[in-house]
Amino acid sequence: MKQSFGMVTAFLALTLLLFHFVFHPIYAGEWQPLSTAMEDGAVRRPILLVPLDSRPPCGAFVVNGGKIIGREVIPPPSELMDYYSMAGDTAAMRSWVAAHIHEADAAILSVDQLLSGGLLAAREAHISAEDINSLRTGLMGPMAGIGDTVSQGIVYPILAGIACSLALAGNLFGPIFFEIAYKIIMLGCGYTMYMVGYKQGKSAIIGLLRSGTLNRVTEIFSIVGLMVIGSMAATRIAIMTPVAFTVGEVNVTLQQVLDSLLPAMLPLIAVLAVWKLLAKGKSPTFVIAVLFVVGVVLSLLGLLGVAQS
Repeated sequence: MKQSFGMVTAFLALTLLLFHFVFHPIYAGEWQPLSTAMEDGAVRRPILLVPLDSRPPCGAFVVNGGKIIGREVIPPPSELMDYYSMAGDTAAMRSWVAAHIHEADAAILSVDQLLSGGLLAAREAHISAEDINSLRTGLMGPMAGIGDTVSQGIVYPILAGIACSLALAGNLFGPIFFEIAYKIIMLGCGYTMYMVGYKQGKSAIIGLLRSGTLNRVTEIFSIVGLMVIGSMAATRIAIMTPVAFTVGEVNVTLQQVLDSLLPAMLPLIAVLAVWKLLAKGKSPTFVIAVLFVVGVVLSLLGLLGVAQS
């Protein structure tokens, strides 16, 4: 019996040594956690955590695990959490999520905590339809920001810019294109997202946030939007300068000089000026008034004109 126990002990010791030195080698130097900028060089925002309950494996262990990989995990205030058999404050918890969801790159949400105030409370309490609707309404605003960013903030301006360009060129297909294209994209995305959400449930949201797909799609559409805005600024803002002067026996037009340096320089300056005013918090009405006054004054002084197409 003692011999068998010694053999088993020796076998376990050898197994641990083999795992330690072969499968889990130790490198020289001081161990350091992964950087928050390890993948793409950009500092990442924290991860929001609504744990299943107040037990350490659901909260404290996750926070410490985030520290190991260099990611900040933000749990809710302890006064909102459950305490043994006492349920947490679900209304205050949903308000906390809605207030901080925009500050995070991702969110780990427990439906039991949001609906019932913890695992034990969820098993003991009856969840009514009103509770489910309340949760849906509470998360509607934060989660809708994802769709609004892509549809209203990116897709809509891009399609509108293309349609306006076609309409200004005298093409009647411009508004028709906008209506058809926008409806196809929105209905197609709506049906696809509905079916994905129905099949995958909450794991779909977690997968999108974890994989970074949403950030990549947003970046791609942002680049396309900038290209459309840039092309419209160069082709649709018809301002030029009629200033001309004579150098020796040569007549020089200032607009030709500017075009040789950078085509459509004046439209670019106008766009940057408008962007600067809007970035400072000026209202669109104020910006329009400034453009009107500056345009009239410079036109009367003979410094600005309208390019003839």
